Amino acid sequence: MNFCYSLLFLLAVCFSSFNAVAQNGKQSVDSGAHAFSIDQCVTYSHNHSFDVQQSLIKIKEEIQTNRIYTAAALPNIVGIGQVQYNPQVPVVSFGNFEFAFGTRWQVNSFIQLQQVIFDGQVFVGLEARRANIDYAKANAALTEHKIKINIYKVYNQILVAKIQLALLDSNIVRLQSLSHDIALLYQNGFGDKLDVDRINVQLKNIETNKSKLANNVVIGMIGLKILMGMPLSDSLCLTDSISENELQLTAISDSAVDYSKRLEYQQLEYAKRLANYDYKRYKFTYIPSLSLTAQGGANTFRNQFDLYKGVYYANATINLNLQVPIYDGNKKQAQVKMAALRRDEVLCNIQSLERNIDRESTTAVLNFHTALDNLWVQKDNIQLSESIFNQIELKHKQGVASFADIRNANSDLDNAQSNYINALIEAVNAQIDYFSAVGKL
Repeated sequence: MNFCYSLLFLLAVCFSSFNAVAQNGKQSVDSGAHAFSIDQCVTYSHNHSFDVQQSLIKIKEEIQTNRIYTAAALPNIVGIGQVQYNPQVPVVSFGNFEFAFGTRWQVNSFIQLQQVIFDGQVFVGLEARRANIDYAKANAALTEHKIKINIYKVYNQILVAKIQLALLDSNIVRLQSLSHDIALLYQNGFGDKLDVDRINVQLKNIETNKSKLANNVVIGMIGLKILMGMPLSDSLCLTDSISENELQLTAISDSAVDYSKRLEYQQLEYAKRLANYDYKRYKFTYIPSLSLTAQGGANTFRNQFDLYKGVYYANATINLNLQVPIYDGNKKQAQVKMAALRRDEVLCNIQSLERNIDRESTTAVLNFHTALDNLWVQKDNIQLSESIFNQIELKHKQGVASFADIRNANSDLDNAQSNYINALIEAVNAQIDYFSAVGKL
């Protein structure tokens, strides 16, 4: 049977370099053992996925960046010590008299305090602190959401693969029985050796397909562990199962989608807030800034390097500094226009995302309805194909149906099972896409 494991095979390519050993249920000698539902897999990934951990580090980085913004508004105090040596002391001439203006050695030591009183850019930076952290958190949530979708799809594809393995087992039992019956007919002179060989070839092909599929399940489990951030040495048992009834009972609403439930939309809303702050920050560059500088210290002057002797003279100054922007080559103007363009770009992205959400949600609903309808058709086809095969097998035993008839019936049953498996995975993925599109996942 042909089964399209799009994501499962992608993971197989990515992780085929790992030497996978088939896991034995819940037992593991030297590693952890886990029996997880799909939601437990998602919860585990929140604490162990490397991508999630990196996004959480980004939040911590933003917190430290905010501390830098805060520091700009707090007093800045530094202590400064300076020793100055003048190899040639300056000379001042007054008529016929010349005086050495200074000494060879000079020591200055002081403490300086700087405090911003008003600076628009600093204050806007303080306002934007919360938005910066919210934006980082939105990025982390979006990363977790993408991992969650992949976990759901890979988990369910493995479950579907196990359903397919069960079908292959039943096919093997059916062909083994058929092979036995045809061999008896041949031995009794009522059959053809060619028929025996053909049925055995089919049986070996199914056994080979089962072996390949079982290997793909192991590779899929490796991919699932990678997504979750679970060590490959740990054993993982999947406890959920796919229920057709639950697929049918999924609540689908064709009403308008609430954009705010989509994490991508939330992220752009935070980006819009940051763009507004950025625009406001550059607008404030046109406004004068005011700061206070206070300095107190002591200095001394010597012609010999005996700085520890003598008198140190105290000094103190307090300055109120007003900085008025006059002309900067239109730099501020360009910065303001650039910030306005970035803000407009975010607004365009929001409008574009709204249209994409509308399209995704509408398409997801239609695809899910179609996938469910196809699933029921393929399920009915399996039952019909099984009934036809059983009838032809009975007629073959009675000698009123040829081997070609029973071979065709078996092939039709295989195709019906393959179509059912494909329809099942399409329905499961359509359900996940629907939940994701409307913000319910």
